[in-house]
Amino acid sequence: MQKLTILIGCMGIMLSTIVYAAPYATAVDVPDSQFKTLFPDTSKEMAEMMGKWPIVKKEDIPDASSIAAPVYPNALITKLVGPHKVRPGKYKGLATVQMASTDSFEKVQMFYAKELAGWSKQTYSNGKSVYWAKTGLVEVNTKAMKEPQVRVTDLTTVVGGGEWQKKLVPDAQTLIEVYYLPTN
Repeated sequence: MQKLTILIGCMGIMLSTIVYAAPYATAVDVPDSQFKTLFPDTSKEMAEMMGKWPIVKKEDIPDASSIAAPVYPNALITKLVGPHKVRPGKYKGLATVQMASTDSFEKVQMFYAKELAGWSKQTYSNGKSVYWAKTGLVEVNTKAMKEPQVRVTDLTTVVGGGEWQKKLVPDAQTLIEVYYLPTN
């Protein structure tokens, strides 16, 4: 009986030391009532099967400690993209957390310029798209990325003017993409 009590006590200590990871950022919350607005030509079953619904599965959000770059305050995750599959069991590049912010491009890029001061920086699209790479040169081809990177883009320069992000986050002005190496 004493051995059982000690075992149960040890299990209690072990369980109390389990730390739950904090998600990197908050996901956009899209109610079921908006499904047909977003996917007028698709059934919910088909969208679920294709991995498009829900928009972001909360259990798929990476742990904050696994991403080198800070999250922009109040940005909402609008999409998660895994590394590129090049053949069965073989992946290339980094995974991506896409977020939208209602703050201006200038404000968001100033935040990252300060927070990523030691990272390499490259500007594109007439200054409306900025990339930072943790080490080495900026790589805009996601299949070639090997090191964490961040991209901040004015939604007016995104194909379609950021229409999708604006459907998910009304008044969105800025797209933030954080590239990271998944832990699993």
